[in-house]
Amino acid sequence: PPGPKRRSHKPVGGFRLSTLTAMERKIKLPNPLTGELVDATEIGQRSSGEHWNEHLLDDGTVVRVKLIVTNVYRIDDAYNDKGEPVYVVQSSNVVSTSVPEELMKQ
Repeated sequence: PPGPKRRSHKPVGGFRLSTLTAMERKIKLPNPLTGELVDATEIGQRSSGEHWNEHLLDDGTVVRVKLIVTNVYRIDDAYNDKGEPVYVVQSSNVVSTSVPEELMKQ
């Protein structure tokens, strides 16, 4: 059987990145530019850091939100007006709050 595919990417900071992909998973999903159902390839990913967005509300509450990417797909043969491939990112939000004592139910 054939081995994993090696994919080479544009140089980043003077380094050429390459990744190994075992089996590429193909799915059908709506193209975000046109809405039509198209072929897409699941792209492996890993977090390079999960950062919180923190917002201070006028009532003194601190709301923290973090986006967690669950899946990334590249639409086959679809490109934006800059020539970049079109990606669909599936994600979830994690929300945390720190509420002042005076707002808590007694």
